[in-house]
Amino acid sequence: RGAMALGYQTAGIGDNATAVGNGAFAIGAGATSLGGAAYTDADSATAIGNNAAARGQSATSVGADSYAEGAYAIAMGAQDGTGYGGALGDYSLALGLDSGSLGTQSLAIGLLAGAVNNYATAVGGFSTASGAFGTALGYATTAAGRASLSVGVQADAEGDYAVAMGAGAQGLGVDTVAVGDSAAAAADSATAVGGAYTDTDGTVY
Repeated sequence: RGAMALGYQTAGIGDNATAVGNGAFAIGAGATSLGGAAYTDADSATAIGNNAAARGQSATSVGADSYAEGAYAIAMGAQDGTGYGGALGDYSLALGLDSGSLGTQSLAIGLLAGAVNNYATAVGGFSTASGAFGTALGYATTAAGRASLSVGVQADAEGDYAVAMGAGAQGLGVDTVAVGDSAAAAADSATAVGGAYTDTDGTVY
């Protein structure tokens, strides 16, 4: 009822579904597909762009080959096959060319940014948050440990609950803190400040 399809081999299937573009398919109540071969298969999903796809309740994908899979997932930015593949987790958000948010409530913003675990956040070109609850902020930052935090160009928080702040800072052990340009804390519970290097386990009280 109220469905619309415009284009060659195009289909709008579902109440108020809209498909516009050759080969576009909109399947679901209120689903919208705009662009050649654009595809939606869930209620209220929206896909805009050539080969864009939205495959979750109220999911949204915008950009050529963009892909959103998951309830309320949002993917904005073209995909050329070299990155993470879009927004694949429920309530996830991916913004930027080849960015990817692959976990529940994950957030990725920037060129090739990747939030690849649940509740992970990656903001900045080539940033990666692969630990659950991890946060990576800045160009080419990495937050690999659970609930780890990295801030600054190429900062790297590898250990669980590690903190790395500053260009090239490294928190490599569990519960480590590295603050400052090229500071490195390489043992569990170690602290390095101001470019220092520490490889001795800290004392926990």
